[in-house]
Amino acid sequence: MTLKVTLTAEAEADLDQIADYIGEHSAHTALTHVRELREKCYRLADAPQGYPLLTDFEHSGIRKRPVGRYLILYRVNHSIVVIRILHAARDYESLLFPK
Repeated sequence: MTLKVTLTAEAEADLDQIADYIGEHSAHTALTHVRELREKCYRLADAPQGYPLLTDFEHSGIRKRPVGRYLILYRVNHSIVVIRILHAARDYESLLFPK
């Protein structure tokens, strides 16, 4: 059974920000990157458990799938929910788990 993949509003906003940032240099490259990231999100349905849980935050159930310089952060339950799509250099821990 293939699980449904959904992107949160935050993940959609992340894609918009990525497109805007890359688009400052090349609209074509921005479109290509965002398409690839979106495709990789939907391909999570092929192997939802195939990527590791966040180190030190395994209890959260959040997994990370690297795509180039970006991380797709998602949870698997009865479906796959993409929580955020962030540049790997960002401090995703403080964004996901504010103190």
